[in-house]
Amino acid sequence: MTIIGLVLGEVLGGSLITEAIFGRSGVGTLVQKAVAAQDVPVLLAAVVLSALVFVVVNLVIDLLYPLLDPRLRGKEDLR
Repeated sequence: MTIIGLVLGEVLGGSLITEAIFGRSGVGTLVQKAVAAQDVPVLLAAVVLSALVFVVVNLVIDLLYPLLDPRLRGKEDLR
């Protein structure tokens, strides 16, 4: 699960390069144009959005651990 979360984060971050290579319009094109125009608010929004997506994906992965591995579930009170 950890590997899946990290790879998914890398894929989302690497989409900028993929868009530039294949000439697809998207966030990568937007960032590239913002860098050329020195548009700091757009760059800031793109970086924050990318970081937010990465954090949310890893949070979801961490929250799924107890559902998939019974050893990580809380122990019942045996009184």
